[in-house]
Amino acid sequence: MIQCNRIFSFCTLATLGVFMNDYKTFSIKEDCRLSINMADFADVKPPYIHFKRKPTEYIFYYIFDGELDLKEGNQSFCLKPDDAILLDIDHTHIGLKSTACKFFYCHFNTEIKADGLDNYVLPKYISINNEVQKLDIRTTISKLVRINKEQRYMYANICKVLFKEILLLLASCYHDNRSLNIDSHKNRARLKVPELVYFLNLNYAQNITSDLLSEKFNFNFDYLNRQFKLETGNTIFNYLSDIRIEHAKDMIRTRLYTLSDVATACGFSDVYYFNKVFKKYTGITPGKF
Repeated sequence: MIQCNRIFSFCTLATLGVFMNDYKTFSIKEDCRLSINMADFADVKPPYIHFKRKPTEYIFYYIFDGELDLKEGNQSFCLKPDDAILLDIDHTHIGLKSTACKFFYCHFNTEIKADGLDNYVLPKYISINNEVQKLDIRTTISKLVRINKEQRYMYANICKVLFKEILLLLASCYHDNRSLNIDSHKNRARLKVPELVYFLNLNYAQNITSDLLSEKFNFNFDYLNRQFKLETGNTIFNYLSDIRIEHAKDMIRTRLYTLSDVATACGFSDVYYFNKVFKKYTGITPGKF
């Protein structure tokens, strides 16, 4: 069990008219204490149904796999992978049906204030769609659970920091989702950039074309490329070449691979083209590197 003091708070904004799909929102502030009482994974299977309770502490759930059906007050939630919910002390919640589900839970206490207009806004419920954001949140949650179980020196303080990071990541996702409603097309393209960066770093060895990217990210390539350059200062294919050359340099340094092997492993169609691009980016040929 973690007994933590955390310097941030949740402030209800319901009276300020801030809602997302009619769900109450909260804001994170840096001047209020928080204590975590429990944090771990739960892996439930039928015939289990979430029991009825009115909590005396806030409860945070993040779904990893399966489905969790809950009702809080008069609102029903069908929680699926990468959905997050904050259950508060003002309402009773209960399971609606028996399902299989793996989820992260964190029980915590904090002050509730009526201000918070200048704070980070956190929704009661949010569904994460961006692959990069999903990875960040899942990785941070898994790290928190592992460190909490190991209980090494300063583990409680580390868990506090990680839990704050999770909530701030969700606040960032909420901000991005709200931005989409202001200028939908432009912002949808802008929000694709982190996902595109992740895709390029993961798949640099593959044959990546403008048609493939256009189809995968559901945008005209030229428009997506302009938004990418605005966000990163680089075009998509120049960025991809940077990644490939850096990986090529790492492979050449080992002296274990032929230039043909390096070219293939780093996504270049042939050695001649690899030589040309490598010299353009480094000033020398790969054979002299």
